[in-house]
Amino acid sequence: MRFSAEPPPQQQRNPALLWALRIGGLVAIAVVSGLVWTYIQSDSTGGGTEAGPTDASRAPVEGRYEFTPYRGVPQPRVDTDCAAHSYGKVQELMRSTPCESLTRGLYSTTVDGKAIVVSVSAVRMRTPAEAQALRELSEKSGTGNVNDLVRDKAVSIPGLTALSANDGFFVQNEGQTVIIAEADFEVNGKSYKGNATAEKTLDGVCEDAMRLGEGMG
Repeated sequence: MRFSAEPPPQQQRNPALLWALRIGGLVAIAVVSGLVWTYIQSDSTGGGTEAGPTDASRAPVEGRYEFTPYRGVPQPRVDTDCAAHSYGKVQELMRSTPCESLTRGLYSTTVDGKAIVVSVSAVRMRTPAEAQALRELSEKSGTGNVNDLVRDKAVSIPGLTALSANDGFFVQNEGQTVIIAEADFEVNGKSYKGNATAEKTLDGVCEDAMRLGEGMG
């Protein structure tokens, strides 16, 4: 006769324990996935030790001077007839090649204790070639320009009839838009006439003010 050992009885599985283990596994996977996602997001937004690229659309544009809207002009003013708001040969150009829009703002800043008023005009032309032509003409001496809001009598500042008396000026163009800035001292501007140092200061203010016009056109 052959004798064989009886097979061990099968242990019954606990359904509650099985479901608990399954749920615990799913929770662990979710936690790990969340940590991985957080790390990827942090790394892609420059949250690591190395500096990442700056999002220019969210970061404020900083410059050398602090500008505030001039009193009475909280927002830039928009026009569509550039010829009606310009003078000299620039006006002639605007009549032959009309612009699409003219946006003008007026701002103030202080340099070495002296108050300075700066005009920023964004002229949008129909083509980049027309914008380049406007820039080249406006850079030449004695060819006129777009009216600043003081020259246009839209804003009254005692002692000033325009912001071009001391030649504070800067211009740049990109695509179809030309940005023009003119500046002068708010008080006793006539006393700085012909002063090269004063003109250099005004030119620097105008150059820094270009950033104010980048969103206008």
